[in-house]
Amino acid sequence: MGKKGSDMLQYGLMIIGIAGGWLGYSYINQLSDQAGWGFSRVLVVILITVAALIIGMLLNIILHEAGHLIGGLLTGYRFAAFCVFKLTIMKDNGKLAVKKCGVPGTSGFCVTSPPDMRNGTYPHNCTSAAGFW
Repeated sequence: MGKKGSDMLQYGLMIIGIAGGWLGYSYINQLSDQAGWGFSRVLVVILITVAALIIGMLLNIILHEAGHLIGGLLTGYRFAAFCVFKLTIMKDNGKLAVKKCGVPGTSGFCVTSPPDMRNGTYPHNCTSAAGFW
């Protein structure tokens, strides 16, 4: 998608968001029979909803990446890095270090490294992961 198409998509999403917010506000006011549902109360409800969505997204990303980490550790891989947005915890010279970096276009990642090669192959422990489930 080119720059023009991307801009059009963003404008379209903004228009849909504004229209949805206005329709939601109007609907809440209609249901309330004008009894205590003023603009400030609707604004608080919207802000709490947005905060809940952001916290839920953050927890989803953390749990998703933690699943990759647990799966890797159960199969014999070693921890290398764990990132959520730009906050990265990585192994640096055998010690854990917190750094600020990230991969553009991703909200998180987990990196594990395979065990040392033995007899020309990477050993793994798939039975422990299978037994876990």
